Amino acid sequence: MRGASVSVASNIAEGNGRPRVGEYLQFVGIAIGSLRELETQIEICHRVGYLPEAAELLAICDEVGRMLIKLRQSHQLTTA
Repeated sequence: MRGASVSVASNIAEGNGRPRVGEYLQFVGIAIGSLRELETQIEICHRVGYLPEAAELLAICDEVGRMLIKLRQSHQLTTA
């Protein structure tokens, strides 16, 4: 779970260092994938009893996901 959560921020940072918007968008997409991986891990931990309360974490993931999608859309609009 730690690896997936760090990967979200790391991919945004790495993409921001790329010279082309297309490359940046690719890394934003990878960050979204890492976020979905984290959501899955939270859900699995909840179902097997390692994480009794997962709703708040999943709500935060949902909010971050919406932010990433809007970030991706805003850059796609500027390149269209």
